[in-house]
Amino acid sequence: MQQRSLKVRITHGDWVYGVHLTPDAPTDNFTLFVLAHGVSNNMDHPIMRTVAHGLVDLGHEVALFNFPFTHAGNQTPDPEPVLVGSLEFVARAAVNGRDVRLILGGKSLGARIAALTVSMGFQCDGLIFLGFPLHTPDFHSETRDELIKSVTRPMLFVQGTRDPFCHLDLLTTTLRQVQVPHQVHLVQGGEHSYVVKGRSMREIYEEIVVQINGWQAELA
Repeated sequence: MQQRSLKVRITHGDWVYGVHLTPDAPTDNFTLFVLAHGVSNNMDHPIMRTVAHGLVDLGHEVALFNFPFTHAGNQTPDPEPVLVGSLEFVARAAVNGRDVRLILGGKSLGARIAALTVSMGFQCDGLIFLGFPLHTPDFHSETRDELIKSVTRPMLFVQGTRDPFCHLDLLTTTLRQVQVPHQVHLVQGGEHSYVVKGRSMREIYEEIVVQINGWQAELA
């Protein structure tokens, strides 16, 4: 596996740091994944690195990065324009003018920002949502069903069946109103972090990689 550093400056002046992972033996038939992390983790969290490495082992390219608030060691996420700009500029840097199949996505906050980026007009071939935060656990904020319905590219949802941030009945109702192709993979017994009693996290992450790879192949 090859790794090169990414350093991009977004419109709002912040620097965004990341990595671009590529296989040792590149192939012509690959997908470039640009994945954003969640609020409480970073690009080096096991789910980000394990899923990324699994996809690279299958011949794909993956770009990971830290949002500016994470790089600065802050707990509070940046304003949405900064988050969207971070994902968009990292994606552009990883594409680097090539004609490649591009998938955006991320974990929780990263999933939401990927959807928001595409709903604002950024072009890609599909999105993967690793635990989409459809609502807060207590439902004290509005659901994000309208954001999902605004996405115009194929979507893959990977959701734990016990995820308090995404009640499956509400997700099912929302997806009935979506016009683009979409698929939901359920991690049985999984919470928002996919923890399942009696299963190792590596086993679960490998399951997720298999699902992502199979789904992206159908887009080709």
